[in-house]
Amino acid sequence: MAYEQGDVWWGPAPHKSGPSYRPWVIISDDSHPFSHTECIALAMTTQRHSGAVAVADAAWLDGGSAKDAYISPWYTATIKHRDLDRR
Repeated sequence: MAYEQGDVWWGPAPHKSGPSYRPWVIISDDSHPFSHTECIALAMTTQRHSGAVAVADAAWLDGGSAKDAYISPWYTATIKHRDLDRR
């Protein structure tokens, strides 16, 4: 899978009940030790929580969000490429 640091992909939301997906912003690059099979990502949300980083509308190079979007720096995950759904 080809991804770049800063891309947003839909993937599993492990802390939600039932099968759920959420957007993830990729923070790793190809120097990650297992970059051929997984990446490190931060969860994105439409909820404003303390410490969240707001994503400005102008920051979206492609696509976007109908609602205000935030990056949750405390919600970090290693995600297998096969588990990411779409960009």
